[in-house]
Amino acid sequence: MKIYYFSGSGNSYYIAQKIAKKTKGTLVDIAKIEGTLVLEEKVGVVVPCYAFGVPDIVIKFLKRVEDKSTYSFFILTYAGYYGGTFKQVDNLMSFNYNKGIKMPGSDTVFTSKKSRDEKNEGIYRIADEEVGKIIKEIKTMKENKISRSFEYYLLLPVYKLAMWYFRGAKRGFKTNEKCTLCGFCEKICPVGNIKVGDKVVWSNHCEGCLRCINYCPFEAIEYKKYTRGKLRFKNKRIDISEI
Repeated sequence: MKIYYFSGSGNSYYIAQKIAKKTKGTLVDIAKIEGTLVLEEKVGVVVPCYAFGVPDIVIKFLKRVEDKSTYSFFILTYAGYYGGTFKQVDNLMSFNYNKGIKMPGSDTVFTSKKSRDEKNEGIYRIADEEVGKIIKEIKTMKENKISRSFEYYLLLPVYKLAMWYFRGAKRGFKTNEKCTLCGFCEKICPVGNIKVGDKVVWSNHCEGCLRCINYCPFEAIEYKKYTRGKLRFKNKRIDISEI
């Protein structure tokens, strides 16, 4: 079984990894797939929710696949409210099993939270319990559909605005005086959107995952004025370099 994932913060990778371990599945990074793809036998997709929808890269992936699977599951990690995301995905590919897992929020730009560690531990514990239940249901090839058509159409303008904003996000990224030009941000960017030379440069295909901001070892990356003085999110259960 292959499990396709996209993960910016590491949350979706964490869940995909746990499922793969218990089901003897193989992890495949969506960001590294090129061209069309035929999905065969038993397959899964694990991705995050961004602004009541899935990241642009996931949309492009689902549009390119030819589904010949015998059983498929779709797991959505989300922090607040996923709205009509499952309807959005169902419009592109019909999965046999759909489930959402609440995870700690990683949005350093628009959140005002200063400290999250204690609350996050509780969220992880609940998520671990939930993924255990999901694994049992996947093994028995259980069916579970989630639609929420009303929320999808209601929140679609918000999603489209967010995707437009992410595509132009390069205008907001900058480094502060802590930057050493170490190149770590370039290494960990899931879509190769960052280049480091005599300065750090962002291109125009940002997915808005904020991995560069959250995982910079020197906290040297800011987005406009919105991230100043805020604690960065790190999923301490994974090694971000492995994704």
